[in-house]
Amino acid sequence: MLYIKPRSWLSWDFTVFRGDRLLAEIDQHWFREEAEVTVGGTTCALYREGMLGPFVLSIDGQPVARALKPHLFHRRFEITFEDQAYTLEAVSAFSRAFRLRSSTEDLGTIAPENALTRRALVDLDDRVPAEVQLLSIWLVILMWRRASAAATS
Repeated sequence: MLYIKPRSWLSWDFTVFRGDRLLAEIDQHWFREEAEVTVGGTTCALYREGMLGPFVLSIDGQPVARALKPHLFHRRFEITFEDQAYTLEAVSAFSRAFRLRSSTEDLGTIAPENALTRRALVDLDDRVPAEVQLLSIWLVILMWRRASAAATS
């Protein structure tokens, strides 16, 4: 199980831990839906292609995983990595928790520790590739950030 927490109280930059071991650092771009993830000295880019295009995880400039958001108002993504397809979606209309599924089974959840925090537990099956886990974590953070911005405007 992974644990994510914001770097500071008002920050949308996150650190990812497995137990007490730091696994990754997610640095969000201030204005755009972009981020850099540093994992063991390797930096990956997370970004959206265009205004309505797919969300992409790239390593060394090469896209490795993509996520499409098929409906503007639904918190759901269709993720592709290699020849595998996954669905990341909100557990319910009022929940901040998300569930990752393959075509045949649930693969786990990304859920806040409680209603008042951005710290979260990432409980995904060990068979889920690290690239899909990173993209999923970033997409959930992005959905939380959008919801926070909408609530304050």
